Amino acid sequence: MKSPFIFICIALFLTTIGYGQEEYFIPKHIDMSVSSTKRAFDSRKTYTANIWESREYKSHNVDIHKAILNSYKYYPKNAQSSLENLVTGNVKISNQVIAAPERNLFHNVFLRSGTRSAIYESLTGLAYKEDDFILNNINHFNEVINHIVFLKDQEPYSHAIEEQVQQYQLLKSAKDVDQVMQSDNTLGMVLSIKGGHSLSNFLFIEQQQTETPEFKNFVFSNIDKLKGIQFIDDCGYGGFHLKVPIFSMSFDNYYYAGICGKSNELSNAQSNTLPKLIEYEGFSALGKKVVARLLDNNKGHRILIDISGIDRASKNWYYEHLSAKANLGDIVPILASHVGIEGVGSELDKRLEKKSLKKLPDNMADHHRKLDIINSSDIQKIIESKGLIGLSLDRDQLMNASWQLAYYSQPEGSAERRDVAIKAIVANLCTVAKLNTKAPWSNISISSNFDNWTHTLDVYASSEDMTRLATDLLTFFEAPKDIDGYFSSKEIQRLMGNYSAQEIVEKVMYSNALEFIKANLPKE
Repeated sequence: MKSPFIFICIALFLTTIGYGQEEYFIPKHIDMSVSSTKRAFDSRKTYTANIWESREYKSHNVDIHKAILNSYKYYPKNAQSSLENLVTGNVKISNQVIAAPERNLFHNVFLRSGTRSAIYESLTGLAYKEDDFILNNINHFNEVINHIVFLKDQEPYSHAIEEQVQQYQLLKSAKDVDQVMQSDNTLGMVLSIKGGHSLSNFLFIEQQQTETPEFKNFVFSNIDKLKGIQFIDDCGYGGFHLKVPIFSMSFDNYYYAGICGKSNELSNAQSNTLPKLIEYEGFSALGKKVVARLLDNNKGHRILIDISGIDRASKNWYYEHLSAKANLGDIVPILASHVGIEGVGSELDKRLEKKSLKKLPDNMADHHRKLDIINSSDIQKIIESKGLIGLSLDRDQLMNASWQLAYYSQPEGSAERRDVAIKAIVANLCTVAKLNTKAPWSNISISSNFDNWTHTLDVYASSEDMTRLATDLLTFFEAPKDIDGYFSSKEIQRLMGNYSAQEIVEKVMYSNALEFIKANLPKE
């Protein structure tokens, strides 16, 4: 007869390699760029399941010109990072990026009077009255506050997801982060703002009044409201001080907002129907003061600058600005929340013939746009500042056109297609790790950016796929393969060093972002 001790040992062993292994090998995730609140405040408040509704096309019985369909082809229509998807994908904390829709994007020449509202709602899921297409006195900042108030309104409510009661919590401090990470039924959110236009009123921008004292005062007043200094009393909520810290702010709007140059460009289809972009490089004189005001930690809490989407001149000035602050003893971490890495993701592979490009799901020649791609110099600056890189899951940022051709040559949803996608993601990660000689695999995390104007990969198309992504990354790092033209399996193993596959996946999927968020939220 076998000893009971042996049975106990066998049971413990099976727990380790069975259910215990599944729990251990699938880490909790943090997503550094989630934009679901783009539509949240305009959704029905059901209080029972999902606070964000997926928005589907509605016909409205109107004919939609082909040029309009092409213009708004990638406007997000579904909440790919809904609360339900975040919970299903085991995302414990999301950087909830709040963006007011740019008024310029409503100026499509094919949107005719009488049907504009119906067509725009069909294409975007956003409901705007017909008058909104005539009146341009739109306060983008108030729309941002609407988003924040919606999230604050919904915070106390519980939601039934996967037979469990789930809530979310707006994180005010590093202490809140620890509590959420230990909770089984609470998802944490930090709040960030997207686009310089979000600080202003569109009327100033349309009338090119961005250099006036009135515009400056308006923008600075709104910054102080975001920093919790000024009372918010002009948004119809009875007045309040914002007590939830704003984590970061980016300036990656499509149209010039008087603050900063940007990297984004419209596609050819959009350029034919939407207002022309004003070319502008670098921070404006006002923009430089905006940066200083946001970073000031003596008056109100500091709001980090997110360099995603700004042009090269703006990046270079910002690095110089941070260097001057560092000389005075103030080290400011650099955040690039949703980017690709130069040399892996690129706008267009010139080596491909046009006939090859036509094999892609949409002609890449029509998307010859500037992307949020950072180079080795950017990466070194971010590492030195103890900053964070959020690797976007946008296919154009992850892969050049040749790589995309290989991806789309595989059957949809196939293991082969996932294999191509994982190699692209790992190549981006390895490029950063190679430059980070002191602490490889630090300073980088996954940042889906799903709900933006993102060209998603169908194998990782929403937040519920984050667990699959973690599993696929773990499988790759446990037995690295050659990534032709980029890294051999031996090079990847050398970059892994003494880190296990599990440790690397945990760092990329959550621990790097967790440390960064805790370090840059108020302590209490």
